[in-house]
Amino acid sequence: MNLPSYAAAGQGGIGAFRFNAGTIVTGTVTLDGDAKIMAYGATASLNGSLGTTNSTDRLIIGGGGSATTIILGGTNNVGTNALRDIWINSGGGTSSTQLTIGGGTAAGTLGTGKVTLYTDAALTGVAVLNIRRTDGYTMEAGQLVEAVAPVGLSTNMSNQYGLVLVCTISLTYDPL
Repeated sequence: MNLPSYAAAGQGGIGAFRFNAGTIVTGTVTLDGDAKIMAYGATASLNGSLGTTNSTDRLIIGGGGSATTIILGGTNNVGTNALRDIWINSGGGTSSTQLTIGGGTAAGTLGTGKVTLYTDAALTGVAVLNIRRTDGYTMEAGQLVEAVAPVGLSTNMSNQYGLVLVCTISLTYDPL
């Protein structure tokens, strides 16, 4: 599946692809420009690998006025056209946007570039990166996670925050 560029990807609207609640997409998804996806008010999963057409392509999660959680369960950081930058967008709203890596499994990766947590600290929405794998996770060397405020609202940077959660899930069964 190819996701086309979406001119207002960093702004409001539902983007190039909107998931229904509980949707699980498998297979390869290729971004062609900045592509925005969301599960409006819900959670959905991309379990295939994500790639790009151009080195400047970004995956943008959320930003459509309702909370969204996207789970990446595929390998997204290998190959010449690997997923690079990810933009987690809750800016300008009161709803949180979450990107979960792994979803409680041993699968799922970020891309090879930076992760941007975009939110306006004057509002209540939070951009969340939740790394939730059963086997831990190692980020690429030099990979950045950064929080940014909306253009022209640099005064909100003093209160700017995003949330990064790293959870390693370990289950042990002892039959006594």
